[in-house]
Amino acid sequence: MAVVTAAATSATAAVACGACGVLPLALPAVALGTFGGVLSWFAGARIWMVAIAAVAVLGAWIWVWLESRRTARRPARSTMAIMIAASIMLALAVLWPMIEGLIVNAVKVQA
Repeated sequence: MAVVTAAATSATAAVACGACGVLPLALPAVALGTFGGVLSWFAGARIWMVAIAAVAVLGAWIWVWLESRRTARRPARSTMAIMIAASIMLALAVLWPMIEGLIVNAVKVQA
């Protein structure tokens, strides 16, 4: 019985040592590969994501307008600041294909 226990313990120790040596090297490679795949999926989904964002921002503006009419009060400054920030971010997302080239050229000139 002691021989079986010693063999099982040795095998477990060997697997653990192998995992300690291999996992720190393998995990970053797996993480980078996964990140690259997800990033390329987002690049392909850009049009849909911008369209969904546009609908969400437009819906939010309509809701703010309806609520201000219903309550006969102006929206809070924080609400307007967030809505303006969302609209600016949406405009950047829509214009990004044109802006990206300018940014890349500016970085290349300085580098």
